[in-house]
Formats: sequence, structure tokens, C-alpha cells
Amino acid sequence: MFAGLGFIASRKQVLEFIAPMSPLNSLFMWYILFGGFLTLLGYWVLSARWDIKYTVALLMVTWAFGIVLYWPISGYSTSITGAHLTGVEDATEDAVTYSFLLSLGIHDTTGIITYAIVPFLLIVLAGWIVAPAMFSRIVRSLVGRS
Repeated sequence: MFAGLGFIASRKQVLEFIAPMSPLNSLFMWYILFGGFLTLLGYWVLSARWDIKYTVALLMVTWAFGIVLYWPISGYSTSITGAHLTGVEDATEDAVTYSFLLSLGIHDTTGIITYAIVPFLLIVLAGWIVAPAMFSRIVRSLVGRS
């Protein structure tokens, strides 16, 4: 199943279809495909216990990991190094997050927000989506309230 996802994503026709899109649209196309894959895999492996909230949480964790792992080709790192991206490779989680923050007018702290705060918040929110009661207990224990 995973090899099938790789086969689809590596096809020339798929890349040519995605190439003229904005990085945000390209990434959304990928996440729709990946979300479908996660949902099918979840139902196949865990059957009745799988819930769409697990797909959403896994996509959020994937986005958080993508931000941290793909930093070498982001607008942030390329602006510092002077490198240039051509398009398809700019459709990464960190590049889209960085561009979004810039569009909001956040400039001085964009790197810290993109690479530290957003991944942290995405993982925390994913934990809350999957297990809200456990998440609440953990937060209460961390802040000292039982």
C-alpha cells in the first residue's frame, strides 16, 4: 500500500500536474492523498477502532515533523544562505508555514515561530484531539492542579 502511494507520487504526470500550483496547493494535494492513505491503512489495520480524528492527528504530527526536518530547503534557510528554489521543492510544511507567517506580517521572529512554536502546538493539539481526557490530566499535573 505504501509502495502504491510512492508510485503515484513519483509519476511524471503527477509532478507535471503539481508543478504549476502554488506551494500551498501542492502541499494540500499531497496531504489529501496522504490523509486518504492513512485512513485506509488505519481501517485496514485497526478496523472498527480507527476514527478520523486519528488521521487528523497524524497529519498534524506529520506537518510538525515536516517543519523541523525539511528546514534546509525553506524560504527561511534559503534567504539566509542565498539559495534559490524553483517551485515543487518549495511545497514543504516549513516553507508554507514560513510564508503564511510572513503574510501575516510576522518578520522578526518568523524562524522561531515556524521551527519551534508551530511544531510544538501542532503536536500538543494532536494529543488533545486523540485523547482529550488524558491530555487534560497531563496539563493539570504539569501546572500543579489535581
